[in-house]
Amino acid sequence: MTPDAVTAMPLPTETVVVVILLVLAVLLALPLIAGFIGDKRKAWRDKLPDRVVDYIGIVIAVFFVAALVAAGLVLVDTISNAVPQPKGATPGPNLGAGALIAALLGAPFVIWATVIKHRTLTAEMDGQITDRISKAVEQLGAEKVVSYIARNVTRQARPLEQREGDDDDWVDQLQKLDRESLTHDRTIEKGTEYAEWKVFSETVPNIEVRIGGILSLERIAQDSVRHDQGRDHVRVMEILCAYIRENAPASGAKDHPYGEWEPLMDDPTEEERAAHLVKRKKRFGDVTLGTGLVRKWAETLPKPRADIAIALHVIGRRGADQRVVEARWGKDALAGAAWVFDDPTPTSPETGGDAVIPQAQIDRYLAEVNTWKVKIATYRGYRLDLRNTNLQGADLSGHVLSGVRLNAARMEGADLGQVRMEAATLEKARMEGAILVYAALDGAFLREVRLEGADLMSARMEGAKLPLARMEGANLMMAKLEGAQLLWARLEKAELGFAHMEGADLRRARLDGAFLGLARLEGGILELARLDGADLRQTRMNARTKLSKAALSGAVFREVDYSTVLISQDQINATFGDGSVVLPAPLTRPAHWPQQALDFGGFDTEYQKWQSDPAAYTPPPEPASQP
Repeated sequence: MTPDAVTAMPLPTETVVVVILLVLAVLLALPLIAGFIGDKRKAWRDKLPDRVVDYIGIVIAVFFVAALVAAGLVLVDTISNAVPQPKGATPGPNLGAGALIAALLGAPFVIWATVIKHRTLTAEMDGQITDRISKAVEQLGAEKVVSYIARNVTRQARPLEQREGDDDDWVDQLQKLDRESLTHDRTIEKGTEYAEWKVFSETVPNIEVRIGGILSLERIAQDSVRHDQGRDHVRVMEILCAYIRENAPASGAKDHPYGEWEPLMDDPTEEERAAHLVKRKKRFGDVTLGTGLVRKWAETLPKPRADIAIALHVIGRRGADQRVVEARWGKDALAGAAWVFDDPTPTSPETGGDAVIPQAQIDRYLAEVNTWKVKIATYRGYRLDLRNTNLQGADLSGHVLSGVRLNAARMEGADLGQVRMEAATLEKARMEGAILVYAALDGAFLREVRLEGADLMSARMEGAKLPLARMEGANLMMAKLEGAQLLWARLEKAELGFAHMEGADLRRARLDGAFLGLARLEGGILELARLDGADLRQTRMNARTKLSKAALSGAVFREVDYSTVLISQDQINATFGDGSVVLPAPLTRPAHWPQQALDFGGFDTEYQKWQSDPAAYTPPPEPASQP
C-alpha cells in the first residue's frame, strides 16, 4: 500500500438499515407535514381519504420506531468501539455514521419546528388583518356633535299644483342660520310664523372618518386577494353592502307627486280619447329629449351622502381577480369556478340593411341566448346584496354589478350609464327617470320594475324578464330586447325606434302611442297587445310575428312589407297607411288610405287630418299619370 492510499471503510449493515428506514420515514412524512403549510398543500392533503392518511401514518410510525431502535443500537456500538482496537480486531461503526444517523433522526423535528413557526406567523398575520377590519368597521360608526343657530318656521300647506314638483310640502321646518337664511330673513312671507333664533346641537355621522374606514376596507379586500386567496374579500363586500342598506334604506326615498299613470280605458269615447292624449303629452313630453314630468322631477333629487357614494364606488370597481374569488365563495360554489358574467352574450344577426332577417337565423340566435342564460344560471358564488336601499340620484355609471340583488331598491334619477348588471335581480325596483344608456341588463329579472321616463337608449336586455314592467315614456331607442319577456308590460308613449325585439314576448303589453319606427319585430309575440296610435313605420315583421287580437286602432303603417304577416282585415281597417305598404293577400287597402306612396311630410299631414276626424276624412287623389 502506498502512503497516499486511502482505505474506504464500508458502512456496517445495521447502519445501512437505519439510514434506509429513516429516509423512507422522512419521505413519507414530508408531504403530510408540509400539508400544514399553505392552504394549497393542505387542500391536496385533504383530498386523500382519511383511511389512507391513517395507514400512511402507521407505516411512518413503524419505520421511525424501527429506525430509532436500530439507531440506538448503532450509537451504543459506536460509543463502545470509540477507543482504539487491538491490531487485527474488527472495527465497529465509525462516528461519521453516528452523526449521519443523528442528523436524520433530528430532521423531522426540525421540519416540525418550521411548521410551528409558520403557524405562529400565520396566526399573527390573521390577528393583524382582524385588527385592521375591526378598526375600519369602528370607523364606519364614527359620529360627531355639531352646533348651529336655527329657528322654527311655520307656514300653511300649499296645494299640490303650487309645490313645483315637490310632494313634501312642509308645515314646520327648522331654518338654520346660513348665508341663504340671512338673505331670506329680510323678506317676511305672508302667513308664515318665525320663532326666535336658538343654539341647537345634534349628533351627526362623521363623514370624513367613515370614508377613511371604507377605503381601508377596500385595501383589505385587495390585499386579501393578493396574499391569502381572498379569504376576507367577500366579508368586506358583505360589510359594505350592509353599511349601505343600514345607512341608505329605501324607506328614506322620495316619491314623485304625479301619481300612477292610468292607461286609456277600453272602448273610450272620442272625448275621452282626446283628453287622454292631451294628458299623456303633458306627462311624458318629448321622450327623446327627456322633457317628461317624472324625468324632470328625477333630475332634482339629491345625491347620496358622500360615504354612501364612496361605498358604492368601492363595490362597483372590484377587479377581475376579486370577482373570481366571489365566484368560488360559499358552500355551493364550484372549485375553480369562473366569473361567468364575463362571458359575452351572443351577437345578434344583422342583414346589413332593412331587409327582414331570416327566421332560421333568429331561431339560432335565440337558442344561443338561452344557452347563455342557462350558463349564467349555474352561478353559485357570492352576489352583492343591495336590496331595499335608497340609491336615488346615485352615480353608478360604468360599475360592475353583475348578478347584484336590487329588489325594491329606489334608484330614481340614478346614473347607470354603461353599468354592468347582467342577470341582476331588480324585482319591484323603482328607476323612474334613471339614465341607463348602454347599460348591460342581459338576462336580468325586472318583474314589476318601474322605468317611467328612463333613458335606456342602446341598453342591452337580451333575454331579460320584464313582466308587468312600467316603462311609460321610456327611451328604448336602439335597445336590444331580443327574446325578452314583456308580458303585461306598460310601454305607452315609449320610444322604441330601431329597437331589436326579435322573438320578444309582448303579449298583453300596452304600447299605445309608442314609436316603433324601424324596430325589428321578426318572430315577436304581440297577441292581445294594445298598439293604439303606435307608429309602425318601417317596422320589420315576418310570418312568425303574432298579432292575433292585437289592438291597432289609429296605428300607423308606412314603407313596410307585411305580405307574410298574419294580420286581419279588421286590424288593417283600424290603421292608417299609404301605397308604400304591402299587405298579405287577400287583404285590401282601406278606403281611407291614400293609394299612392306619400313623402314623409305629406304622410304626416294626411295622418293628422284623418286622426282629427276619421269619419270626414277623404284621402288625396292619386297624381295624374304622365303621358
